[in-house]
Amino acid sequence: METSNRRSSRVQLAFPIRVRGMSNEHKFFDEKTQTFLVGKYGFMSRLQNLVNLEAEIHVLNLKNEAAGTFRVIWVNTQIREGFHQLGVEVLEAPDDMWGIYFPPVEPSTVGLAGQVWLACKSCHQKELGSVPQAELEHLDVGVLVARQCEKCKATTTWEYTMPAGAEGAAATPSDEGKKKGDKRAQARANLKLTVKLVREQKGIIVEDVCKTVDVSHIGAYFLTSQNYQVGEIVKVVMPYKKDGVGKPVPARVIRTDARPETSQRAVAIQLDTAISAPELGPELAEAELAARKKAQVELRTKGRVPLKLPIKVTRQVYGMNLDDVAETVNISRTGAYFQSSQNYTLGEQVQVILPFKKGEQFIPAIGRIIRMDPLPGSPLRGVAVQIGSDKK
Repeated sequence: METSNRRSSRVQLAFPIRVRGMSNEHKFFDEKTQTFLVGKYGFMSRLQNLVNLEAEIHVLNLKNEAAGTFRVIWVNTQIREGFHQLGVEVLEAPDDMWGIYFPPVEPSTVGLAGQVWLACKSCHQKELGSVPQAELEHLDVGVLVARQCEKCKATTTWEYTMPAGAEGAAATPSDEGKKKGDKRAQARANLKLTVKLVREQKGIIVEDVCKTVDVSHIGAYFLTSQNYQVGEIVKVVMPYKKDGVGKPVPARVIRTDARPETSQRAVAIQLDTAISAPELGPELAEAELAARKKAQVELRTKGRVPLKLPIKVTRQVYGMNLDDVAETVNISRTGAYFQSSQNYTLGEQVQVILPFKKGEQFIPAIGRIIRMDPLPGSPLRGVAVQIGSDKK
């Protein structure tokens, strides 16, 4: 799961697959499932059977009958909706197993990763490791990772754990990380603002009104008595005023830190879209918005794969489901761009099946419309959909 090992781009695609191997109970299993993130050298999926870390599995792509052998590099031992999530890397498989060309990762995108605390199960030491953003949202308590341990001088089993602050140590980046420069700190403002977070817990809407430690136009760091999970999706009103009207902004929890001296925890969130608050100052706003737009343009242009695939987009119009079956112009790890005659709305939430095949049943992914482009001389519009932005 090291960022430096990422050798090709990944795209969010649901390929039907058949997986065979040995479970952690040493029993043979033969299970049909589907991918939800695919790359040239591996993919992410989920299984009803729990497999061991480093286990080898045989995978058959049911769309083209291509098969290969893969190795499990991380697995969630806890069940989610009856399944265990896992990530695998290729050991032996044909180059065209997925029928897609994957461009190599651009050097400028190698740093697109998050930092999480991992603990070696052999020597119990903890390290702040880099994890690709594609896998960050799937980390939770119970996730095991195959990783080189310098102390053990071998590849050992590591588990996702709480930040070092949970046991009294400072929950701050390592000295090595500080030498590289903490870009987040440069964009933060030490302001105590009231924020309101709205979460869904077991079907119940829960509100959390608390104070920030510092904020930026793309995130906040605040104290709370509630327990948040890394990768959790929330809605945020910032700044929040009682009886005031504030538009909630979707956000994702990217870090949680224990505060040993109090009963509270510190939580960092990243907003889906930048906000403008007068309290933060116009200079900071302009700098952050410019940097964000530049990053979005770079990601769009460098992460796209020109590929024509059938896509089905389902939206709600006046309480009714309306299906839109089209063909993609290009796709990326986080979304797709297609042409449509329908009138979408920016920010509209939709359900997406990619690739789509009539008569087959797939679990749709949650998507959001992020761009619409008029096509001169054509009744169609170019539509960009971000997939998985609201995934819980």
